[in-house]
Amino acid sequence: MDREGRFVTENDVALGKSAADISIAGLEDLGREMIKQKALDASRQVEIYLAAHPNIATEKISKDLTLVKIAVQPIGETGYTCLYEQETGIMRSHTNPELVDFDMHNWRDKLPSWWKIFEPSLNGSIVGGYYDWEDADRNIRKKFMYMVPVEGTQYMVAATTYIDEFLKSSQEIRTKIMSLEQKVEERTRAERRRAEQLRAINEMGRRISSILSLDELLPYIVNSLRETFNYYNVNILLLDPSSGALTFKAGAGGYTGSVPVGLSLKLAEGIAGWVAQTGEPLLANDVSNEPKYRFVEEFADTQSELAAPIKVGGEVKGVLDIESSELNAFDEDENSYKQHIRIHNSTGFA
Repeated sequence: MDREGRFVTENDVALGKSAADISIAGLEDLGREMIKQKALDASRQVEIYLAAHPNIATEKISKDLTLVKIAVQPIGETGYTCLYEQETGIMRSHTNPELVDFDMHNWRDKLPSWWKIFEPSLNGSIVGGYYDWEDADRNIRKKFMYMVPVEGTQYMVAATTYIDEFLKSSQEIRTKIMSLEQKVEERTRAERRRAEQLRAINEMGRRISSILSLDELLPYIVNSLRETFNYYNVNILLLDPSSGALTFKAGAGGYTGSVPVGLSLKLAEGIAGWVAQTGEPLLANDVSNEPKYRFVEEFADTQSELAAPIKVGGEVKGVLDIESSELNAFDEDENSYKQHIRIHNSTGFA
């Protein structure tokens, strides 16, 4: 990705995050207004019903199913309205039958954040605010409650629900934006790492051209590649034209034993042997699923392997074999894969 493209992407992410923040704030405001309006609507409906039925005794309210239906209305997924008395704080209609005719003063010490909002309403004041509540999964979540008087009576209507019910869509957007941010950050790190690797490769190429001794050149190559790309093992095997065998000539990495210089493989034996025979590279991101893989005790921790032929004038001279102790260690992206091959074949064997 070029600098301009990265700038646009990063700014799009920043704008998206700002939009999500604004959206969340807006939806929370909308949620509060909906709860307030629900309390006002239920209060007005209760007022009309009680005016039409003036003889309903307080202790009989919970038995009047029509009044209960008016007083207890759903809000969103889990919210509701309820009806209670001023001053006494006795609940008269509620979604939870155990709270009907219950003195809410009993919750003063048990639920202090709720009581702090509820208590001021007992004198008939309009009150609203947030409090913490334990949901069915025993998670503490924020609720918003709004309480209004039923005009001309000693009753109050409260409306309450979890405020995050109104924020789900924006939270999903925020989650997606955070995921995009992470991807942009990972991509930026990868680009920076590749730029550093390319600089190291160019330097390696300059150094290689000045090394005349193969015995000096091969160890330099494997050590440089391992340090540049942080590979687990980097090996060079050269083809003996007379015997047709591949011989291990240089290696750098986390071997379980000594570096197996002199180890020989038959042509077509193992991944490296197959690459030498065919002249084609081979990537195995899980060697346990690769039939061509051959277990070697010194490379016992190998999980992934990438091998490429070393060619001079189109003729295979050997194999550069790179191993990792992690599964799926090598990038299968076509450009990255070709870059590996270019690195492997730029080593200047003559």
